[in-house]
Amino acid sequence: MSARRICGLVILLTLVAGLFFWLGSESDEEATALVDDNDELVGYEFPADSEDECFEGEYFDEESSVCVFECETEQECAELEQELEDELDGLYEDNDFYHDDHDHQSNDPSEDTEAVYEVSKGEVLTLASGEERPEHKALWRLVSAISPDELTDNYIDTFEVSNNNETDAAGYVVDVNEDGVFAIGFNLPDSDPADGAETMLLIVHELAHILTLNNDQIPPESSCNYDQPEPCLEASGDSDGLYENFVERFWSKEDIETSADAVNASEDGSPVESSLYVENPESYVSEYASSQPGEDIAESFAHYVVTNSYGGNSIADQKQGFFDDFEIAEDYKQQMRQGLKSQLALKRRAS
Repeated sequence: MSARRICGLVILLTLVAGLFFWLGSESDEEATALVDDNDELVGYEFPADSEDECFEGEYFDEESSVCVFECETEQECAELEQELEDELDGLYEDNDFYHDDHDHQSNDPSEDTEAVYEVSKGEVLTLASGEERPEHKALWRLVSAISPDELTDNYIDTFEVSNNNETDAAGYVVDVNEDGVFAIGFNLPDSDPADGAETMLLIVHELAHILTLNNDQIPPESSCNYDQPEPCLEASGDSDGLYENFVERFWSKEDIETSADAVNASEDGSPVESSLYVENPESYVSEYASSQPGEDIAESFAHYVVTNSYGGNSIADQKQGFFDDFEIAEDYKQQMRQGLKSQLALKRRAS
């Protein structure tokens, strides 16, 4: 359906030690944030088999098999939280790839597929075809850490990994059975877990498609969809759906036709940056967002999740602020930000 490059906490120990290392893509670790009754950050825990795997400032919880770091004071926790928020807010600006041109559409996601996994409740993977590789599991750990459990359990039933150096298509989601449940797939050369921020940003974008295009957002009987956004212009008045209301508010019939002409003129019918961005760059969070409404809402939601800098009057800022009116979008934003920050914490864990 779509493909796009689209990433989360410097850990507490960053403040204590200041020496960082980056974990390899085959690590089995997954950071878990510890919060108090007021949802305030108080520490982190990391899976471990023994105290020998714990770093300075951590203690080993033998019963849970985790290394634990906890703030010693409220001020330390507050400083850490601010460090992590700043790190997350700057992800887009700190990644040059995101400002370059890319082709993100995959017309045949199954081409060059290395492995297909079934996804069951609890975000459990079962190999359905192909060959299992450590990189696949590392990539899935990123997806499951960032995706809210409810989103994964209700709307993702397949995880696919391809390996094609000849394409810039980095990721995609496909509703294969047209039942509102999706396959989510990634191309390893463009979504290596070791790439950190780049891969996490890609994951957020693809999850945004699933959030906005599932059957609870767009009823199956609706004529408004990703490939046919024009009917959304008339459907939104009777809908609480994110996609329909977004299209009605921010897109016109003329803009939809302009973006469709650009897609039709492309070599493979993929979404491409249209003249809409050239004419109105402040209306889109990225060039790719101008390619069509489905990519615009995914890009806008991804920026909404990762940044907190949309308080201006531009249309691009309004598109991000649009999600504040929807409880599910606000809820998912907070869950995804926590997952993102946990992953940055893991990758910036002090030695």
